[in-house]
Formats: sequence, structure tokens, C-alpha cells
Amino acid sequence: MNANLSSEEPERVTNKQRDDPTTEKPLVKRITIQFSQEVYEDLQWISKQQGGISLAEAVRKAVSLESYLRQQLSKKGTRLIIDDPNLDYVREIVIR
Repeated sequence: MNANLSSEEPERVTNKQRDDPTTEKPLVKRITIQFSQEVYEDLQWISKQQGGISLAEAVRKAVSLESYLRQQLSKKGTRLIIDDPNLDYVREIVIR
């Protein structure tokens, strides 16, 4: 399944702006991603859990979270722990 992740129209730029070397160009990349049905349903669930954000925003947040976790876990001795008060144990999450 193809999913166009852009939820917004690209910013309109006039020919004069395009030709002006001082005009700052937006640093936006547009991509198309194919998801398995399972991943697509997970993405929809994430979107709904966050108040119905767009699928594109859900992907952006997921990428940001992955980046943050990897940066933190790259520090020596850092671990990712899930401590659920309803469980009798603590889980360590290992990201490979």
C-alpha cells in the first residue's frame, strides 16, 4: 500500500521568489512509503491515540522518538526501562 505522507500542500512560491537567490527555500522532502497492512493499522492506532493527528504527523513523531531514544541509548550505561505498576516486574527494552 502506498501512503503519501504529506498532509499539507507545499508552500506556493512565485516565479519571482523562485528566481531570487536571496529567497530562502523550504527544507522539506516529500517521500512515499509502502506499509504492510499491520504497520498501517499500527500507524492509524497511533494517530487516534494522539487525538487524530495526521498519518504524516504520526510518522514524524515516530521518527523523532526513535532518534531521541537511539541518541540517549548511545550513552554508556543508559537503559530503557518500562516500570508498569500493574506488573510484578520491570522490563528493559532493547533496541537493535
